Amino acid sequence: MLDRIDHLIVPVPDLATAAAAYERLGLTLTPLTEHQGMGTANRAAFIGTGAANFAYIELLGISDRALVAGGSRAQYVEAADRGGALSSIAFGTNDTSGLVDRFTAAGISSDVREIHASDGRKIANAAVVDTTGALPFAVTLLQYPESWEARYERSVAAGRFEHTFPLKRLDHLAAVAPDIEAATDFWTGTLGVSVAGEIRAPGMIIRQLQVGDAIVELLGPDGPGSRMAGGS
Repeated sequence: MLDRIDHLIVPVPDLATAAAAYERLGLTLTPLTEHQGMGTANRAAFIGTGAANFAYIELLGISDRALVAGGSRAQYVEAADRGGALSSIAFGTNDTSGLVDRFTAAGISSDVREIHASDGRKIANAAVVDTTGALPFAVTLLQYPESWEARYERSVAAGRFEHTFPLKRLDHLAAVAPDIEAATDFWTGTLGVSVAGEIRAPGMIIRQLQVGDAIVELLGPDGPGSRMAGGS
């Protein structure tokens, strides 16, 4: 049900300063986009080699703390106040309502809303999911009004992939999972993501889950004596 990793949400204390740093690396960023009635704005760096694997890094600025600080998006203010950090992973799906129903059945709440640009243009249907205690990061679900192919073609035409820094695509993300079996059950049972492989190293299990054209790695202990489990 999760089609792909759509983007990484990185709240920052000052959007202009953060954008300038990314541009010095040689990354081309999108123009400033303000989110209507949400108190946020962004600029983004797109990466990918085709419609099947493109994603982006979203630098998220807080323009109205009062609008953002309450409810499910308070994490964005907290991350920005820490100096900027990855706060949430956004997954693309063609069935937001179905996934929200699965979260609800698991006792997990979601903040569902439509996202519009400042000119009224609809960007996506979105659900910010409260994964506290289940995942070490927040999850956002996005369903766009256009196909992935159309989004990619439009992004190419807009020059979003014209970087001088040789960044190609998102290969994988890694997350520490102290209880790797419970984390795996959540990903496979609630999120419907399949296990693609497993790697064992001294003191560690790396479980690989396939999400679209990328991999999410869960890093967990291989037993009670592992340092990842709090042992010696």
